[in-house]
Amino acid sequence: MAQSVKRARHHDTYLCSSVVEKLRIDSPQLRTFVTLSPVPGFRAWLTSRYALLDGAPPRSPASTPSPTHTSTFVDPAEHAALRAFQRALDHAHLTFDSPFTAPIHSGNECPPTLLPVKKALMRLMARYLLLARKRQQALDPVAAFHLRNGARLLSVRWLANPTERGCQESAGMMVNYQYEIAEIERNHSRYVGEGVIAANEEVHALISDAVEDEEGSFTS
Repeated sequence: MAQSVKRARHHDTYLCSSVVEKLRIDSPQLRTFVTLSPVPGFRAWLTSRYALLDGAPPRSPASTPSPTHTSTFVDPAEHAALRAFQRALDHAHLTFDSPFTAPIHSGNECPPTLLPVKKALMRLMARYLLLARKRQQALDPVAAFHLRNGARLLSVRWLANPTERGCQESAGMMVNYQYEIAEIERNHSRYVGEGVIAANEEVHALISDAVEDEEGSFTS
């Protein structure tokens, strides 16, 4: 039984990389292999973190471990990101459930009054993908699958899936994962062995972005 599980995991680990290699052979003109993937665990994670917003004061990073899906504290950076989301919802006269019920806007351009909601959700999505862990692995099952296969977290796509299910799971957001033949083995080894997630600077920047000041960032 144990050997069967081990073989299944090995097959799962290199499933996508094998597909990429086959595509490269069949279509040598292709240079970039990118997925557009759902984020099924985002709403559940954000709901649990949002519930702690008023119940758990921010703690010093030096006195607490890195936040995980089981933690019952909110570190200062997460607290600021959640507060920014809360203020953005209030300013736009939306509730927490609004982005998870239907797209908050139509068309390609986000209205100025809703831009803070978009920015706050994308920052929280980046935190979820990069920082929410289960035994050092990505908490989101789709993210864990691609990262285990050696992919790089490329970008977060706003309203890439405005369907009912897409909104319910991730406020319509989806994620690009990129497979580079030369990076797959290294990315896989670092992720499985050390929990290191290969991600573009664009995604890291969403976390490191300064959260807007409470006053002056929301204009009518």
